[in-house]
Amino acid sequence: MDKKDEHAYHQLNKFVGTWNTEGLIRSSDNNPEIKIKGIDSYKWITDGFFLLHTVDVMMGAENSKTHKIMG
Repeated sequence: MDKKDEHAYHQLNKFVGTWNTEGLIRSSDNNPEIKIKGIDSYKWITDGFFLLHTVDVMMGAENSKTHKIMG
């Protein structure tokens, strides 16, 4: 990997860590407002070439747990 590519990966460092997230989905004609509250976590995996993003969030009364790998 050349220096230019290395720099692009380092820009993702600002996401690394654990984040408390809150928000809402606004109501529409057919749906009530939904509150969102959860925890997002980002960490480097496979020698720093990929970020693992894990999510544990409540969307209204429903819990959603997801994993995403970004590279």
